Formats: sequence, C-alpha cells, structure tokens
Amino acid sequence: MTESPATPRKPRKEGTGWTIVVDDIRAQGSHDLWLYQIRGALEGNVSGNVSIKTRGGPFSLSGGKANVELRSLTLNKDWEVSSDGSLKGGFELATFVPAENPGLKTLGFLSVDADLDAPVDSLEFLDFYLRRLHGLEVDGKGRMKGHLKYDKGNLVSGTQLAISADELVLAAVPYEVTGTGEIDIAVKQEAPETLNVGVLFGALKALHQDDRGLLFSGEGLAVEAQ
Repeated sequence: MTESPATPRKPRKEGTGWTIVVDDIRAQGSHDLWLYQIRGALEGNVSGNVSIKTRGGPFSLSGGKANVELRSLTLNKDWEVSSDGSLKGGFELATFVPAENPGLKTLGFLSVDADLDAPVDSLEFLDFYLRRLHGLEVDGKGRMKGHLKYDKGNLVSGTQLAISADELVLAAVPYEVTGTGEIDIAVKQEAPETLNVGVLFGALKALHQDDRGLLFSGEGLAVEAQ
C-alpha cells in the first residue's frame, strides 16, 4: 500500500479580534469602576456608549453621563485624588490603545464637562498647569467646587473652580509660601486660550527653600497668574 504524502496545512491566520459595541449602557446603585488607569467607588447613575476591540485593540467611550457620589477616585493605581464628593455631568474617552498609552497618558484622551464638589487630598495635580505659569508649583489639600471642563489634557473655556485649602504650599524656586488659602481657576469664554489662576493666602509663612529660614509671616498675600 502506497501512502500519499501528507498535504501541509496553511498556518491559521492570526485573528484581528472582535469589535464589541454596547450602546446606552446604564448602571444604577453602588459601583466599583476600573477604567484602565482610572479607578473609583461610586454611588448613583452612570451611562454611556462603549466600543472595545479585543486582542489589545482600541477602546472608546462616548456620551458618558454621571450623577454620582464619589466614595473614592484614584489615578494611576496609587494616586488618590478625591473621596466623599459628587460629580454631575458628561464624560468621554476618545479612541485610544491602552497598551500604547499606559499610566497618566490615558488622561490625554479624557474629556469631562461636569459640576464637581469634592475634597482633594493632594493639590499636586495642579502642577502641570501652574508650571506653565512662571514655574509655580503647588501642593496641599482642601475642597474643590465648581464646574470642570477638561478636554484631552487641557482645561478649556467654561472651567470655573474654587479650591478652599486648609493646607496650601506655593513654591517658586528658591522661595516657598505655606499656610491656608483659596485658589480660583478659570478659563473664560472671552479668552479661551488663557488660564487664569488666583491664589489668596490667609495665614502664611514665607520661607527660603534651602535653609528653611523664615523670611516673613502674615496674611492676605495674593498671587495672580495667566
């Protein structure tokens, strides 16, 4: 009996993955949200349209709406931005590939248009914007309230936020001012390219960063930048 030679099979073509689209997805009640580098514990109503491609493909979220109490909000795994606050408004994530945009790069695709009222455990997140304003750096903690309009890494026209800080540190090398105070952040419709930041200290101490020597103390110091 003569055996026929085996016919080699063509290698199976690697699949490109499934595209899964869910429109008008809704959730009500208590939620643990984990959206790549954004993690939160929420209570309330959340809805939106989700598109995801398997095998590490792109992800997007459109038409997001939220009316929630924030129990916690953490960015990049260990950066707790807020707890016990509220958020009401819209949000979206533009199409991006998560594996190619790890960590805080995800925020470059996020858009938010919402009313916000929440304690802020660290004001360090403001550094990205203040460094563009004459090298200022800020830290501390307090409560942030107002309207946030954020579009893919930028605060845009319509943003009007007030932060009441019971701990406030404002630094511009080689000086540092510590105390309590208020921070106002706004992007006005008549000047959408201009970020306005005002800092008004209550009780304060001004120090030299190198030797921590006291330069002066008092209250009522105001700093404005654009």
